[in-house]
Amino acid sequence: MRAIIYRRVSTGAQGKSGLGLEAQEAACRLWAERADCEVASVQTDVLGGSTAPTDRPGLTDALALLVKGDVLLVAKRDRLSRDPYYMMIVERMLSKLGCRLVSAAGEASADDSPTGVLMRRILDAFAEFERLMIGVRTRAAKKAARARGSYCGGRVPAGRVLAPDGTLGDTGAIVAARTAVAGGRSLREAARVMARHGFVAPSGKPYAPSVVAAMLRDGEAK
Repeated sequence: MRAIIYRRVSTGAQGKSGLGLEAQEAACRLWAERADCEVASVQTDVLGGSTAPTDRPGLTDALALLVKGDVLLVAKRDRLSRDPYYMMIVERMLSKLGCRLVSAAGEASADDSPTGVLMRRILDAFAEFERLMIGVRTRAAKKAARARGSYCGGRVPAGRVLAPDGTLGDTGAIVAARTAVAGGRSLREAARVMARHGFVAPSGKPYAPSVVAAMLRDGEAK
């Protein structure tokens, strides 16, 4: 029996560190050794657990290498996917190939009884729940960071500057614009005030009122 090992981590940082990938491969190779199973290939993806199977180069290559009687070996079922729908798709593909999915952690891999199938579906549902909870925690953390004025990635808002400590500060341009508008001036007048302080558009002309409005809006949103 041959095994094609499939490893997955969600972020580039995890992939570069190799820690998560190395641990997964070690668990898979230990299972293969105990099962007297030849490891024919190791395939890897660095992407989220809800990514469609067709959008995973590593998984695509792994499936292409399988022949009848082989196993697709993962450290845990959630390394294949955290989406129950995609899990069922891959398992049906494997069944048509005459192969099966095996988890080095056990997880009812070799039990095709009704109870075994139920256990796998429950595990997949919990994996999806954890994926959703990770999203909730991530959004909450970013919201709290923004409230502290910290930078949360993506485009730095217009009129803001990223400080060495990771917080966002005001540029002189937005300070001038905010002061002018607070004094009752229109956006067009605020752009002229900014120009007098040396803050102009790349063309060398005063900023358009819409750009000034965007700077103020982004600056308030942090």
